[in-house]
Amino acid sequence: MGVYQEEFMYTIDDIVKKLELLDIFCGIRKTKGQLILFGGSAILIRLELENFSFRPTKDIDVGILKSMDEKELVQAIREANIDLIVGTIEVPPPEDFRDMEKYKLETNTLDNIEVFVPSFELLACTKLFSKRQKDLDDLEQTDLLNVCNKEALLELVEDYKGYVVNPEHPDWNYKKIDDIFSVRSI
Repeated sequence: MGVYQEEFMYTIDDIVKKLELLDIFCGIRKTKGQLILFGGSAILIRLELENFSFRPTKDIDVGILKSMDEKELVQAIREANIDLIVGTIEVPPPEDFRDMEKYKLETNTLDNIEVFVPSFELLACTKLFSKRQKDLDDLEQTDLLNVCNKEALLELVEDYKGYVVNPEHPDWNYKKIDDIFSVRSI
């Protein structure tokens, strides 16, 4: 008889604790870095800051924007059991995450890392330029699209179509954006 083990789901407090742990590991390794939060953890934090709710997430995804010693930072990220996203997000392109100062996560507890949380529109694009059902579910069932600037989001979608290999592929989630807007009365 197998033992059922429930999968751990991170809340906003869990995410902050993980980032604090990562900060400690960076301190031990004497390295500093700038990270960008992606996926469900980023959406959870961004929506929470705006007093909206979002489902807990199974993982914490980060990308490295800048590092003092990338090898040490990568090792600290692994030690903290945080997922490093490298080359798996096709859109938005990395250069769109460079001017992130206004998206900096303000906290007094992080000394060695700075964490940035993208705009709602950039986060929505990471879900729209995916073919995963889970990402489509997030677009259809959460408040993410409701808090986006619709015109800005649609401009990004048009722009980002040029970055994907086959923009006409029918499985892209962005192909369903008009239907989602209609159903959600956006």
